[in-house]
Amino acid sequence: MPRIINLAIGTPKEYNWNHEAKLSGIGKTSTKVVELKKVGFVGDDVGNKEKHGGVDRAVCLYPFEHYSYWEKILRKKMVLPAFGENITAMGMTEKQVCIGDVYQIGDAIVQVTQGRVPCDTISKYNEEKHLLKKVVETSLTGYFFEYWKKELLKTIQK
Repeated sequence: MPRIINLAIGTPKEYNWNHEAKLSGIGKTSTKVVELKKVGFVGDDVGNKEKHGGVDRAVCLYPFEHYSYWEKILRKKMVLPAFGENITAMGMTEKQVCIGDVYQIGDAIVQVTQGRVPCDTISKYNEEKHLLKKVVETSLTGYFFEYWKKELLKTIQK
C-alpha cells in the first residue's frame, strides 16, 4: 500500500554554485498540510519556468526506497527532500507506477503524466558532481503528476 513519507513545498531561492548565481525551487521544506491547485501546491514554485513546472508537472514525486540506494552509493545521509520532490512516498517506484495511473491524495485526484527528466541542479544541490549522471543511468528519476478536480473524475467515470 503506497504511503506518503514526506510532503514538501518551497519557493525559488538564489544559490551560488560554481561562482554562479542560480534561482532554483529545489530547496523545499517539509509541511503537514498544503493545498493543491492546477499548477501545483500553494507555496511551491520553480525557478526556471521555461524548463520546469506547468500543469502536467504540478506535483513531483520521488520514491523513498531510492534514498537507501543513494546513501549507500554516495556514502552520506540524504535529507528529505534531497531531489526537490513535493512528495516522497513508499510503494510507488518507477516499476510500480505507470503513466496514466490515477491516485487520490487527500481530497485531490492526480494522474501520472511523465517520468522526471532531472537537470544538473540535483548534483549541485546535493554537492555530488556526478549525481545527475547516476540518476539518469539508473532511471531512478521519480515522476510528475497533473491535478484533477474530483468533479472531473466523476464526469469521466460516468
